[in-house]
Amino acid sequence: MATTIDVTQAQYFIPEIWANRAIEILRSLIVATPRVSRDSDVAAFNVGDILHIPYPGTLAANNKAAQTDYTFQVPTGEAEVQVTLNKHKEATFVVEDIVRAQENQSVMDRYSEAAAIAIAEAVETDVIAELQTAANVSGSYGTDLDAAAMRGAWKALTDNKAPQDGRVAVVSTADAISLQGDAALATYWQRTAPQQGVVGGAAALGNIYGSDVFASQFIALNGADIALATSAAADDIIDTATPHGFAIDDAIEFTALTGGAGASINTRYFVIATSFGASTFQFSATKGGAAVNFTTDITAGTVHSLSRKNVAFRRDGAIVAFRGLTEPPAGSGAVAANVRDPESGIVMRVLMAYDNRAGGVQVTHEVLYGVKKLQEAKLLLLKA
Repeated sequence: MATTIDVTQAQYFIPEIWANRAIEILRSLIVATPRVSRDSDVAAFNVGDILHIPYPGTLAANNKAAQTDYTFQVPTGEAEVQVTLNKHKEATFVVEDIVRAQENQSVMDRYSEAAAIAIAEAVETDVIAELQTAANVSGSYGTDLDAAAMRGAWKALTDNKAPQDGRVAVVSTADAISLQGDAALATYWQRTAPQQGVVGGAAALGNIYGSDVFASQFIALNGADIALATSAAADDIIDTATPHGFAIDDAIEFTALTGGAGASINTRYFVIATSFGASTFQFSATKGGAAVNFTTDITAGTVHSLSRKNVAFRRDGAIVAFRGLTEPPAGSGAVAANVRDPESGIVMRVLMAYDNRAGGVQVTHEVLYGVKKLQEAKLLLLKA
């Protein structure tokens, strides 16, 4: 069996077809990424490269009197934002009959969809994680997102002088449902239908108090399970094997318990201030209430947060930068193409090469990018 492929054979590998189809699918899966500031280029870069992106800052409006000179300014906060291309995500598979796959739309769609879903989750999760570091806050943990929290988001962004246009909120699926069931928004929902024909249209809820609201499956509904250490009933303090990362008033639930009579699994509790530490906490049945008294020692178990970190932002609050990847070496038998999506700004490379071990063509979809906050004043965490 041949272990290399010549130029004549390589002509049947058309990476642009695969990249364009994957981007079409990926575009429908993301809502935050296309709505922050974007800087993208198909030019080839490497992992770890640093982009130097100018940020103009702000200017003041000066008085101008007759027969006086204009006042030249240096923008306040003018800076160079450095974005490191430190995220390289790929999804690779093997197609045995590449010609048939490229000719058959349904076959290509199955492969492209699988790759697009994997990459969309990686990119969107990274963008949302950066937005979730916002210092400004509206809403509270343990309480479903509601109209009052959305009004609070509008006020916070407005007080921070964020322009009224281009504001976005990305919320969990659970909070999308809670907003649609909020009595204070009942009249709004009677006259509003989800947007169609836009990026993320299937997840668009409409404009609520000045923000275009989108639901995203990438806003986690709960945190990862944290293992419990032995916790004595004598003091009602929960000890965790590693730092729990909770905040006071966080909603939590135990997903497993050995011992701990008086506490229940799959029940919402709240972290209280008493005995709160990096690896210790007490919990109550109500926010800020009395500690639950468990009457037997806990010898094992797991707990996780039920708090949801929705986000509200204006486009210039954060930036995601995409770049192309380098071409494969000449004569290697591999072909590649970097394709940029004008709607989302995503640059995807598809690399194709015959793999004699697998008896088919390796198809790799990959993206190179970095994410960074630009203006804290235009970002907000919507707690729920």
